[in-house]
Amino acid sequence: MDTPALHAGARVTVAYASAFAFSVLVQLVAKRRAAMAYREAKKRGELPPDARFNRYDVAGADDALIAADRGVGNTLEWSPWFLSLFWADLAVAGPAVAVPWGWAYVAARFAYPVLAQLGGVTRGGARPLIFLSTVPGYAALLRLSLDVVRVAGFPWPEFGGFV
Repeated sequence: MDTPALHAGARVTVAYASAFAFSVLVQLVAKRRAAMAYREAKKRGELPPDARFNRYDVAGADDALIAADRGVGNTLEWSPWFLSLFWADLAVAGPAVAVPWGWAYVAARFAYPVLAQLGGVTRGGARPLIFLSTVPGYAALLRLSLDVVRVAGFPWPEFGGFV
């Protein structure tokens, strides 16, 4: 693999790490807001004086905090898949194929916490809005895997140039 391909891969990887950091920042802001709202409710007498903030208390769960936690968790869950598939595809298919799909996945990762905060993830689970991030993200992962599977020698249909 030549140096420009490595540099392109490094840029996508750093952008992916930035998307993770963005998710953590959203999580920190949501936690702070939820804790402040909890303290205010306690001051107004809506909660017992000895009550303590617990982000995992289902009864008092905050949708924004749940969405933010889910954004961080989802990014972590898919990190090994993305990073291994991206670098493997970069090695076997080259930067012309892997890098655009890598950027597509990074864009989906940046969109996830935003869409989650806009109502895509709530106490009730995923809502259709979050699919604007997850579907393109999963499509990028699938596409990154195609060349890797082919090069590994597994039979895979060509789809007539579809992918």
